[in-house]
Amino acid sequence: RRRGDLEQQLRTVIDELGKASAKAQGLPTPVTSAARMEANRHVLYILRAPDGRGTPKGAVIGFLKVGYKKLFLLVRFEGSGE
Repeated sequence: RRRGDLEQQLRTVIDELGKASAKAQGLPTPVTSAARMEANRHVLYILRAPDGRGTPKGAVIGFLKVGYKKLFLLVRFEGSGE
C-alpha cells in the first residue's frame, strides 16, 4: 500500500512539473505528464533541493526529460535559383 502512495505522489509531482513547464514556455497544454511518461520510453531526471536553503527541503527545483523522438526538418526555398 505504501508503494502505491509513493507512486501516486510521484505522478502528482510529474504532472505539476509538466504544468509549470508548459506555463514557463507559453504552451497551451503540458508536454510532460505521468501518463505520457508511462506510454513512451523517455527518462525523467528530477533535481530536488538537498538542504532546504532557499527552498523547502526536498522541493523539486528542476527536471530534464530525455528520450528518442522522430524529428522533422522542413526547408523552404524561396526565390529563383538562390
